[in-house]
Amino acid sequence: MRFEYFIGWRYMLARSQVKFISVISLISISGVAVGVMSLIVVISVMNGFDRDLRERILGTKSHMVINDFYGITNYMELAKEIEREPNVVAAAPSVIGQGMLKYYNAALGVVAKGLDPNMEDRVTRLRENIVAGSDELLVEDVQKAQARVTDPSRTVETVPIGEIKPHYSGIILGKEVAKQLFGLTTPPEDNHKEIEKEMLRSVIGKRLKFISFAEEDTPAGRVPRTETLEVAGVFDSGLYDYDMSLVFLALPTAQRLYDRKDKAMQIEMRLKDLNKVDETAVLLQQRLQDRFDRLYGFVTWKEMNSVFFRALEIEKLAMFVILVLIVLVAAFNIASTLIMVVMEKTKEIGILMSMGAKPGSIMRIFLFEGGVVASVGTLLGSIAGVLICLFLRVYEIKMPGGGNIYYIERLPVQMLASDFIIIIGTTILVSLLAAIYPAWQASRLVPTEALRYE
Repeated sequence: MRFEYFIGWRYMLARSQVKFISVISLISISGVAVGVMSLIVVISVMNGFDRDLRERILGTKSHMVINDFYGITNYMELAKEIEREPNVVAAAPSVIGQGMLKYYNAALGVVAKGLDPNMEDRVTRLRENIVAGSDELLVEDVQKAQARVTDPSRTVETVPIGEIKPHYSGIILGKEVAKQLFGLTTPPEDNHKEIEKEMLRSVIGKRLKFISFAEEDTPAGRVPRTETLEVAGVFDSGLYDYDMSLVFLALPTAQRLYDRKDKAMQIEMRLKDLNKVDETAVLLQQRLQDRFDRLYGFVTWKEMNSVFFRALEIEKLAMFVILVLIVLVAAFNIASTLIMVVMEKTKEIGILMSMGAKPGSIMRIFLFEGGVVASVGTLLGSIAGVLICLFLRVYEIKMPGGGNIYYIERLPVQMLASDFIIIIGTTILVSLLAAIYPAWQASRLVPTEALRYE
């Protein structure tokens, strides 16, 4: 009996597989494949956007910050203590504030950040982002300030008479700040990047006036602190908002302009493992409290950009839900295909059940058939999706606006194994759920009813 049942089961399965090589079955497989392919490509592109934007933001900003707008006096000692934490790569003090740049009749509001370029280079990618000029003038400003602290009598450099030149502190401008302030326009040509660099190089060495919002006492009353600065470089972070509002000064220059004397307003940190940022903040808070008997507040990169990255996560989730609807449509196709198979194979099902096949066995046959459609469609869709992603990596698609609109010049792609597992698992699960009803319907057939008209 078991042998006859096995032969009958194989006969039913073989006959059913013939049905799968039909137009309806091919449509079901194609629907699943298109859904999986779309999910893989879209989610990989969203991952690419998330990765590139995070790298650009964290290339200009630090991973974690201690803020104290009243001033940190022992900032160098504090930075050294922070660097003793295993997950901290480097720490750097800075002063930040708002101000205005003025060049003849042009004026522009900016956010100025005072820093030590050598220390900042270990925390952010400022030097990598400089596209014209350099930070040498800012390094020189810091060195001269340190020399004056070491030897207070050393106020000016000793140079031969006739060779004395006025010394101006340096400033590094954002690319868009330089364009706006000096009236630079980039022609819409294919090699506009090279032309743009040449235009930005032309502003190096020009002098402008920086007006700080901090005030000082004068015979005429309290007026904003002002100083003439020399353009030392221009940076391009790749993010329009930063390039349009951010400028860099030497730390002593910013302390002078914002009346901070020998104080810093924040300590920036770069971490080895970004995922441990919250844990590191707790450990550092305890370490610094034990060492300096003071409670410091930490702001992590997640908190600094929480709205932005949360918007990306919501957008990614929304795209996933929308594209899963394609898989649901394919699942309905699987269900309709199996229902038609049940209707056409009523005789075969009746024969199997009359030979002793259990309802559970009949149900497993149709679930297996649904699994075959889901597996083949998922496999084909996964292969197609990976091939498209690899194609987009090799032949990159240029984004409209050259990076000024979407922040990124070319369409980014990042494939993650975790996303593949979720997509494949979701697709197979939905497809199997769609096959349950027709399989259950087949298992409820009564042999006498199925063979009555045969």
